[in-house]
Amino acid sequence: MIVRDVLHGALVLLGAVLIHALVGPWLAASLFGLNVFPIAVILFAMVKGDMAGAVMGSFAGIVADSFSMGVFGVNGVILTAVGFLSGWISRRINVVAPARSFLFIGLLSVFDLFLRLGLSAAILAEPAPWNQGRLLLQPPFMAAAGAAAFALYRRIRKAHAR
Repeated sequence: MIVRDVLHGALVLLGAVLIHALVGPWLAASLFGLNVFPIAVILFAMVKGDMAGAVMGSFAGIVADSFSMGVFGVNGVILTAVGFLSGWISRRINVVAPARSFLFIGLLSVFDLFLRLGLSAAILAEPAPWNQGRLLLQPPFMAAAGAAAFALYRRIRKAHAR
């Protein structure tokens, strides 16, 4: 069971790396600035739980830090907290319905954004990169992408169980 969870985590992280490497520059420059790594961590934690989400968050954060040119470790701390929180909450409430998963992922995306802004202000002592307000569009687009990916995962899982 643990080996399968590690393998699933490695595949999710590899998928996030491939998506980030292929379309990451376009997504960062687009209107909504979609970030793939928090979506992968939130979805993995929703399926596997809080501890697996925290471990996935720390590994995904290290990988995301290696892509960025910022302070190493900031994404690791943020994604570890997001992964643990998403796994912990998803075990206590039902987030399977599409509207609930959209709302849940959206709220966690807001939490991720506030952690990013707070840590960047505390560590770098720089103002937030608002990009003419486009930064505020990131949580709803991340929620839509995450809810669509979660619905696709559930559909594949249901078809595979037959």
